[in-house]
This record gives sequence, C-alpha cells and structure tokens, in this order.
Amino acid sequence: MGNERSELISAESAEYVRSGYTQMSYILLPTTAAPATDLSEQFAQLRASISQQSIKQMRTQISIGNMQNHLLSRINDLEKASANARTQKDQDLQGAVMTKMVKVAAMVEVSLLLKIEANLDLEMVVVVVAEVSFQGKEEAVVLNKRLEILDLG
Repeated sequence: MGNERSELISAESAEYVRSGYTQMSYILLPTTAAPATDLSEQFAQLRASISQQSIKQMRTQISIGNMQNHLLSRINDLEKASANARTQKDQDLQGAVMTKMVKVAAMVEVSLLLKIEANLDLEMVVVVVAEVSFQGKEEAVVLNKRLEILDLG
C-alpha cells in the first residue's frame, strides 16, 4: 500500500483502478446530483404504486374469498341435494316395500277367509252328509218296520 498508483476515472468510461496488487471496479455515479424534490416525488410515486398493488391484492383476495364462498355454497347445495335424493330414494323404497307388505297381508287375509269358507263349506258338507245319512237311517228303520209289518202280516 505504500507504493500506490491511481488512475483518473472519467464519467464517460468505466475503468479499473489499481491499488497496489488489488484490482477494483467502481460504479460511476453521475456528476450532477438529483434535486431532493425529484427523490421525494419518486418515493411518493413508489408509495402510490405500492398502495395500488395493495388495493389490487385486496380486490383479488376479496374476489378469491367470494369465489371460495360461492364454491362452498355450491358444495353445500350439492350435499343437501344428494342427501335429499338418498332420503327420497329410501322413502320410495320403503313405500314400495310397504305396498308389497300390504298386498301380501291382503293376500294372507283372503287366503284365511277362503280357508274359513272352505272349512264352513266342508262342515256344511259334513252336516249334509250326516243329515242324509241320518235320513237314510230313518228311512232304513222305516223300511225295516214296514218289512217287518209285511212279514208279520
């Protein structure tokens, strides 16, 4: 560092400055300084731009939130419709089963009534047969008595 050589740097060219054994590159700044008001305006513009981005982001988030709410609402509607369809299907199935059960019960009742009627008819037949049989026996007794009278006489 004791033996330093430096070269002049002009604003138009970017050259390397040698300092002993170290080679360094420099970024050249313009020689005229920007007025402070320009920077203030640029910062204000930057703030406004960021505010605009924040507003856009909020609008996007609101839109996304609205879309999420809409989708969740649709999912709930579909879930309810599915549950109602299952309930309706179950009710239809229960109705069909109940209809079949009522028909079977009616058929069983008719069958029992027919059986009772058949039993009554059979009892009537038995009564008729018994009556005929009884009448036949009475006639046989009467015939036997007539025959006895005829034989005696």
